[in-house]
Amino acid sequence: SYEIRTPLNSIVGFCDVIKMMGNEMSEQDWTQIVQGIESNNQLLEKIVYDMEGYSRAVAHEVVYEKEPINVDDLMEEVFSENSSRFEKQGLKFNLVKGRSDVQVNADRGRLKESLCQLVDNALKFTQKGSVALGWEYNLDHGNVELFVEDSGIGINAEDLPLIYDMFWKKDTFVPGVGIGLALAKTYIEAMGGKISVVSEKDLGSRFIVVLKVIESA
Repeated sequence: SYEIRTPLNSIVGFCDVIKMMGNEMSEQDWTQIVQGIESNNQLLEKIVYDMEGYSRAVAHEVVYEKEPINVDDLMEEVFSENSSRFEKQGLKFNLVKGRSDVQVNADRGRLKESLCQLVDNALKFTQKGSVALGWEYNLDHGNVELFVEDSGIGINAEDLPLIYDMFWKKDTFVPGVGIGLALAKTYIEAMGGKISVVSEKDLGSRFIVVLKVIESA
């Protein structure tokens, strides 16, 4: 409720300013207020969307429409859609390409959403340095490993078992309700994949999604 009230209170505050100042505001003031309302609205929308998605997933109400997906195309799409967010924060966002002909059988929308959750998480907890999105083909096991790696604050060893728990947050000042990783894990495992993390405090994290590769005919 705190996470919902915070952006909602900001929107109400901006509206109060508009009512009080009205036409007395400069164009710059109007622009800043509109941007503030838009950003807080987007945050609210994401919170509600994630909560709805997670509740449907744990109630087994999500229908997974699996199809052959080219990993190269999907990762390019995720990278392209998130690049501008890193530029705004002055962070490097790198795409590390693996084999271009690798395909997996998964629900494209749910897999993309899971990867975007991991990218969003990396952006939240990386103040300087870089974030890498990429994939590696494991020929011996017939798997592909999709990864999001950052140079952020890392995770304490004692916290690692908790990070996928619903509503768990180490830092209450970071935006979000603590659903993203829980939702990504639920989606990925429902599609037959696995998610893991390698992390060390102050040295960053590497989240890995392992999926079975479609064998070539």
